[in-house]
Amino acid sequence: MYVVGWSTGPGTNTDYLAIKYQPSGDTAWVRTFNGTGNEVDGAINLSLDADGSVYVTGMSYSGYPATDDIVTFKYTPNGATVWKTTYNNQSNSSDLGMGIGLDAAGDIYVGGTSIGPEFGEWALVAIRYHEADCCLIRGDVDHSGVEPIDIADLVYLVDYMFNQGPPPPCWDDGDIDGSGIAPIDIADLVYLVDYMFNAGPPPPPCP
Repeated sequence: MYVVGWSTGPGTNTDYLAIKYQPSGDTAWVRTFNGTGNEVDGAINLSLDADGSVYVTGMSYSGYPATDDIVTFKYTPNGATVWKTTYNNQSNSSDLGMGIGLDAAGDIYVGGTSIGPEFGEWALVAIRYHEADCCLIRGDVDHSGVEPIDIADLVYLVDYMFNQGPPPPCWDDGDIDGSGIAPIDIADLVYLVDYMFNAGPPPPPCP
């Protein structure tokens, strides 16, 4: 069983909350997320794929000028973060993710609401994410799409692993050794350093 909602954190207002329970009722894992605005964040809906991966959407306060954004996560069955993606409309006003689902091809759909340029102009929002387009260059950790893999990618990976920085926008980009094993770990960092500074083998192609 899975539950999503809000959790009050120490000094973080409310945070995204996602919980997986085992059939016995014991807690399998708990995940929380505090947005950059350190204000109101909350998970509203979830969906599962055939492999047991968990997709969660809701809203997160990013701070001025973006205010509330739709933030969507993918977690592995074990609770590791695969990716996080954010939607902010052009007027930097409030966005709210309310529903999420997948089609037979594995594409992810998020539905919600958004306020337009003038206060009170509510609109419906529908977003489609296509994971097959995610990984373009394995090792392009910051997902810039720029070759070759450079120091910015290494800095991004180190910041994520050791400084609680944001996860790679595409999990496969950060899975440097192509192991397919989540979470991204020290083996991926060693592989990237060996490739960049010791003429080690390049990261394998994207799936």
